[in-house]
Amino acid sequence: MNRFNVRLPGWDGTPLAVDVRLPDASCGPVPTVVTRTPYGRNQHLAEGTGWARRGFAYVVQDVRGRYDSDGVWECYRNERGDGAALADWICAQEWSDGRLIGYGGSYSGYTAWALAVERPEVVSAVVSMGPSMALHRTKFENGVLRLAEHAAWWLERADGRTSRDGLTALLLGADPSALAHLPVIGLPDRIGASLPGWADVVRDGPHHQPKEEITERELAALPVAGLHVGGWYDLLVEETLLHWRIVGSALAPRPPQRLVIGPWGHDLAFTGRTRYGDRDHGPHSLLDLGALQVAWLWDCLDGTARAEEQILPIGGTSWLSWPQNTTTLILYAHPDGSLHPSQPEATLGGFVHGPADLGGFVHGPRGLGGFVHDPANLGGFIHGPAELGRFVRGPAELDSFVRGPANLAGFIHGPAELGGFVRGPADLGGFVHGPAELGRFVRGPAQLGGFVHDPGDPYPSLAPGADRKALDERSDALRFATPPLPDPLTFTAAEVHLDVTAPVEDVDWIVRLTEYTADGRVFELARGRAGGSGRLVLNPVAATLPAGSRLRLEITGSDFPRLALALGTGADRYTTTATASVRQRVHAARLVLETS
Repeated sequence: MNRFNVRLPGWDGTPLAVDVRLPDASCGPVPTVVTRTPYGRNQHLAEGTGWARRGFAYVVQDVRGRYDSDGVWECYRNERGDGAALADWICAQEWSDGRLIGYGGSYSGYTAWALAVERPEVVSAVVSMGPSMALHRTKFENGVLRLAEHAAWWLERADGRTSRDGLTALLLGADPSALAHLPVIGLPDRIGASLPGWADVVRDGPHHQPKEEITERELAALPVAGLHVGGWYDLLVEETLLHWRIVGSALAPRPPQRLVIGPWGHDLAFTGRTRYGDRDHGPHSLLDLGALQVAWLWDCLDGTARAEEQILPIGGTSWLSWPQNTTTLILYAHPDGSLHPSQPEATLGGFVHGPADLGGFVHGPRGLGGFVHDPANLGGFIHGPAELGRFVRGPAELDSFVRGPANLAGFIHGPAELGGFVRGPADLGGFVHGPAELGRFVRGPAQLGGFVHDPGDPYPSLAPGADRKALDERSDALRFATPPLPDPLTFTAAEVHLDVTAPVEDVDWIVRLTEYTADGRVFELARGRAGGSGRLVLNPVAATLPAGSRLRLEITGSDFPRLALALGTGADRYTTTATASVRQRVHAARLVLETS
């Protein structure tokens, strides 16, 4: 018998609302699919009917403090205990055979895994779709706040008993520049919304580890099968892959894990729609997930399920196994804007010469031009143009020492006579060094170019799947492209190695891998954010480019409003308001692809 709006106690006795859908009574005790959601259990009415028709009981619960459940809504805080209490109640019912399946996507993906971690003895499998596992993991990317996502989710979901669908569009439609408000932490005041928890997430930052977080060790020890479903356009696809790799990995034999990823977004709309943004992925991207789930779950319950991985790359026309045997392809960026397997020739950055007392002048190397901005007030010690790639004139007498303003601090150390030495700043990566007399030379890497990041006119994000061709008119990006491909190219991983400099700390290096199609459109394939030189692994992706397309690497200084802006001052980007334009230099970049 179906039951609606049942009031069940959570871990501390707080009443929580539950709906129960049951198959025909003749089925006897049956396994139960369990969803715990903050988005309203009414959204799952049709889903419950479908599960019941296929021989499963279906139980859906509003999490604490949301919709019909009592208590206070605190993201993630009570889900472990409340999930365990619900599992205990289900297993005590006469219609339950004691086997549970955790089921959900996004936040409900977390509650499904919490159910499994707290009651692994009764959870046989988890169906996990783009799980949102913790605020510090969902709201930050490579250490930077996902501004647009955090604003939209917090406005419509977080600080309220019910969701307020459409509120973001309403508020931002009335104030299109709201996301550019500074300080970031004060955004709720700008848009006139009471969001008590907004600032806490920003202040806690990406390294906050709440006690309710599910650890990788817990996942590795789980004796449950997993069906992991994700989309290449989903900002949480990395979580999908992480769980597929880790769940049950500490056990032998490992419980079966199945992976399904295609060209979908976080909503996983893979029935009836083949287009994502401006890109159509064809009939291959359609998937009857319901039938797949039911068949796989019965195999799990019967003990016949096998590990299986299938992916449909962006631009692909057939499903592939994952991971594949791959070959590494390395492509180097060149100063002429090309991207190909040969390395660019190294160059000397020039030389530096001048008397020890700096009474004359210092010539900067050609390859270091534009590294340092001359502020409006140099305190009278150093006079020079905005770029120190030309010359720096000092007064005849430097009685004590040479100092620069804050953003030049550390560039020149030593007494006026420079009887000691001259050191380059940390952000030059050791490229500039020499004796105090500066009578030698400065080595510099080959220069790929530079751009100016202007926080007042940041390089825009655009939605996933959007044609980015119009952005080619902007000058605040470096772009490197292959010739038209003679043959199709499929790759399943991408990383970029950067050698870069900027005059201040806390800048962004946004690296974007795109496809430039034969008909002139530009589509993002993968991206990443780095804070400086080094290795940057781009977000998970598999893509197939047809012959005639070109692969393009783009480097710029912002990804706004997807990520909160670097302000150009080196100060905290969330609590300060001053901004400054920054010239950023790229010395070398190479792209490493795993191709199949």
